[in-house]
Amino acid sequence: MDADRKYNDDFQDRLTKTFTSELTKSATRVLETTIKNEMQRTVLPALENLTRNEVKAALGSQIIKGINESINKSLPVEIEKLLLRPDVSSHMSRTFTAAVTPLIEKNVRDQIQKNLIPAYHQQASTMIEQLYTEISEEMVGLKKDIVAYQSETLKNHEVCSRFGSF
Repeated sequence: MDADRKYNDDFQDRLTKTFTSELTKSATRVLETTIKNEMQRTVLPALENLTRNEVKAALGSQIIKGINESINKSLPVEIEKLLLRPDVSSHMSRTFTAAVTPLIEKNVRDQIQKNLIPAYHQQASTMIEQLYTEISEEMVGLKKDIVAYQSETLKNHEVCSRFGSF
């Protein structure tokens, strides 16, 4: 009877360990994939748009102010009048925007790649490790509960078998 009990306990331990291992691996993969997909689908585009808009807003007023000061200090009145014509100022704005926007976007993209994404990956890894730890702790608790239940059931079965043999 003790050999059967030991075999059952060993079998239950192996089964629980295998189940725990596979569940943990599966949960980790699913969590990593889900978090990565959600970040790429929602967070990164939102951050890029927010950053682009903030940079445009911040630089727009500063650039206009700097250009106005330069024009007022260095250009004669006639040239200033020419530059203030709608067709010329519109052309200058498009030209300037076309030249500066790609540089600003590249710098923003580089900063996101160098700073934001590594920080996100670090936080995601930390979160996954915490989830893994919590899942492992829950699995150990579940294993203990199952072993206790099976032990109690086995004891009850032995008691019933003894009384049945009388």
